[in-house]
Amino acid sequence: MKLIFHLLTRPSTSMITVNFPIGQFPVQLAVAKINSDERVGFSRIKFSSEIPKSWTIAVCEGQRVEDLEADDIFGYGVDSGTGAFMDTSGGKEYLKFLMEQQDNYEKIIEEMEKTYKDTWSWLLWDKNNSNVAMFSSGYGDGFYATYIGYDSNNNICKLVTDFGVIE
Repeated sequence: MKLIFHLLTRPSTSMITVNFPIGQFPVQLAVAKINSDERVGFSRIKFSSEIPKSWTIAVCEGQRVEDLEADDIFGYGVDSGTGAFMDTSGGKEYLKFLMEQQDNYEKIIEEMEKTYKDTWSWLLWDKNNSNVAMFSSGYGDGFYATYIGYDSNNNICKLVTDFGVIE
């Protein structure tokens, strides 16, 4: 499955503090088959075809990797079992959409149900040239780390969220 995600703006101070490439990029989901169950194990934005030579955990303003203790992570919290990738413009447009009408949240759920496969689904929500890539998150609610992959020229080539499905 390939979703095309638009990054139109740089992050605000409350988001990841790295400047990602701007443009249209595929979002890919790695779905793990565990017995008869399927779960989104990883979500990824593919900024280029380059292979990452190094990885770092994504941090927000005020977070320092040096402050992490063994087995600790920085990440984002998931409620309602749905993770997402969005830039500032997508976040603002999505929030505006949700606030316009009380039933717009239900419309999002209905759209995600159209892609539902046993235990996972996805949606590329698009409005006014902004979008949000949404997807089921592993086993549901939790706290998940995102990692930034750098190529041999130290350019960002991947962004990956690990939903803790694979040991």
